[in-house]
Amino acid sequence: MLQTDRVVFGHGVRHPLLNSCKKYAVYSTAIDKSMRQPKPPLWSPQYRYFCETDTLSVYFVKAVPGLIDNTEDAVGGLLVDYTEDQKIVSFDVRMASVRTRAHFWDTATDVQGAPPLCLQTEYSEEADTFTVSFVDSPQHYKSVCTDDDRISVWVNDSDKWESVVIAHAMESIAE
Repeated sequence: MLQTDRVVFGHGVRHPLLNSCKKYAVYSTAIDKSMRQPKPPLWSPQYRYFCETDTLSVYFVKAVPGLIDNTEDAVGGLLVDYTEDQKIVSFDVRMASVRTRAHFWDTATDVQGAPPLCLQTEYSEEADTFTVSFVDSPQHYKSVCTDDDRISVWVNDSDKWESVVIAHAMESIAE
């Protein structure tokens, strides 16, 4: 049975059996020695899959009325929502079951060689990049550039999307 619309909070969450996915999010608790303040909190994206349109939406912040100023197609099938000051609010993967390696069925097992959706996030403080992966063990083969220089899509050797990577994350993602 195909998944119905649902919102999932957090990171490292496997659909649909929420407790069966490893958590790979990297949280830094390091203290900035010059400020002696903890680093800002990292994002814990929510996602929603719309089976009627085969769209996977990933939200970094709650999209309240007036927050999203514009939406742009960063690369065929990846729509990105921005605030007025061009911070990233969310992104949509159109035709998600075709573009990603993940499947969206109500089972935690592989379906026709495709693993279940397992949204994982990782922030690299050193590189200031935030990665959203769609499967438990991404197989990055090459990076595909988008119209937004801050966003790249990592694909496997079959050109299936594995991850979306946002560069300059601290200044690029809405809070």
